[in-house]
Amino acid sequence: MTPRFRYCLRDQSGQLIRGCVEADDRLKTLRRLLESGYVVTDLVEIPISPLKAFFARQSGSWHWSPLVSGRDVAVLCRQLSTLLQAGVPLLSALATVEKQTVHRHLRRIVIEIRQRVHDGAELSEALAGYPAVFPSFLAQMVRAGEVTGRVDQVFAQVARYLERSLRVKQKLLTATIYPGLLSLFAILVVIFLLTVVIPNFASVFHSVGATLPWPTRLLMRLGDLTRTYLAIIGGVGLTTGLFAGLLRKICPPFQLWWDQIWLRFPLIGWVNRQLLVARFCQLLHLLIGAGVGLSVGLRVVAESVGNRAVAREIRRLEERIAAGEDLRQPLSESVIFPPMVAQLAAVGEESGSLEEMFSLLAAYYEGEAEYWLESMIGLVEPGLILLLSVVVGFVAISMFWPMFEALELIQ
Repeated sequence: MTPRFRYCLRDQSGQLIRGCVEADDRLKTLRRLLESGYVVTDLVEIPISPLKAFFARQSGSWHWSPLVSGRDVAVLCRQLSTLLQAGVPLLSALATVEKQTVHRHLRRIVIEIRQRVHDGAELSEALAGYPAVFPSFLAQMVRAGEVTGRVDQVFAQVARYLERSLRVKQKLLTATIYPGLLSLFAILVVIFLLTVVIPNFASVFHSVGATLPWPTRLLMRLGDLTRTYLAIIGGVGLTTGLFAGLLRKICPPFQLWWDQIWLRFPLIGWVNRQLLVARFCQLLHLLIGAGVGLSVGLRVVAESVGNRAVAREIRRLEERIAAGEDLRQPLSESVIFPPMVAQLAAVGEESGSLEEMFSLLAAYYEGEAEYWLESMIGLVEPGLILLLSVVVGFVAISMFWPMFEALELIQ
């Protein structure tokens, strides 16, 4: 969470001015105020309450804000890139984006960023003040772009990355909607048969005193258990889900354990690992291309990768790089990254084309993940249909078998 400072100033006319400002440290704040022509009479850091500090730590690793979507941020980056490449000054570009932004909350953030830049802050510093809206790698890339004079290219690269990530996310969501709805339909059908249909047939069978075959007895027993314990099972499941969701927000050890479990799931864990490796490579490609150092880039990627188990592995990698090792050895020893990442990273280091190597790796692993996900969905759909057919067929046989036997006795 960016520190906030309360200041007391006097302008050139001697008028007293009080206010608050966000900055990385007190010295930078003091220098910025003095360069603006003010006489600083008091400057103290505002203490952060424990509750605010806790929630700031929870939002430290970047996720989209619930109020601002990823598409909104991608559009903002694309607009800024277009305006800056056209030669529009930064403040004018921010003012134009402010007018074009439809999202009310994001417009307010743009207004605050423009005001901070107008007051003398760097754009990267202003962006870093909103970690729940803008990814941390954006601020780092903009900071590097400010040094090299390529801020417009940085926003263009980030916009392409965000748009590509959104397309992949939408593709994954579309691929999983049908199996999810089919699974839900199958569960509802089974619950309906066990709680509504079976009891009606059971009363008929009991009234005639017929001897029931074992499938019918088994089905009736399952119906009794479902009616008796359905509410309990549903309540326990809902409570467990809510408790697990709460632990994911407030308990770092549980967050780490949960992310590790997701990496170990059969098939799903493998696809998830491929996507995470692709994200790691794509972010490093962007950061290195923007002029961010490898060690700093690894630290930023660890904050943005979206999986704590992978982030821990990246931090270990960053520590060994900072100690003077090359990329190949720690990557080859990692249990997260495939051997090809270490091999191509070594080639990139030797040839000076590390940025291009990570771009190739990102495209490869993203394509692999999409291919296997589509193949997996192609197998899951007929499997679910077959399972639903078997369940419905078993229920039909269990209900009609004793009816046929009763008809035979009557005849």
